[in-house]
Amino acid sequence: MSRRKLINSSVGRKFYVLDIENMRGNFDGHITAGEVARIRNEVERILPVENMDQVVIGTSCPMNLLAAGAWKGARQVFHGGHDGADVVLLDVLNEENAASRFSSVVLGSGDHIFAQAAGRLRKLGCNVILLDTGTPISHLLKKSVTEIVRMPRTTTIPDMIHRLTAAA
Repeated sequence: MSRRKLINSSVGRKFYVLDIENMRGNFDGHITAGEVARIRNEVERILPVENMDQVVIGTSCPMNLLAAGAWKGARQVFHGGHDGADVVLLDVLNEENAASRFSSVVLGSGDHIFAQAAGRLRKLGCNVILLDTGTPISHLLKKSVTEIVRMPRTTTIPDMIHRLTAAA
């Protein structure tokens, strides 16, 4: 009887768990396909998504499901209401055994709700990377992750218009 050598399939794999609305700094609840494409380009510039990696995008507004589809190959999850994307992404982290399947988890949200899950993943040996998009980050979450990576921020005309109209 021959013995097969088991290969650890988690080595080098990254699990991207992204609240796309939070990453945009979304105040009105809506995001466009162009904004999703811009965020993808920014993420790919600093942490390229490889073939064996997995990307999960969470949204809380039904209109954003179509826009999130601009990130080809990403799995979309949805939960309506305030903090809906956080709730559904936290479910993904807690229920899908990420620590045994991936060597790194990349979080695209600065919300405190992820602090406990990030700490648990670290204790299980996972590298937990927080993407700093320039939006507020929970102090507890900062302490729970392995590292924080500052994303480049490209200001677009729609961003400027949004900021100007929000300030008015």
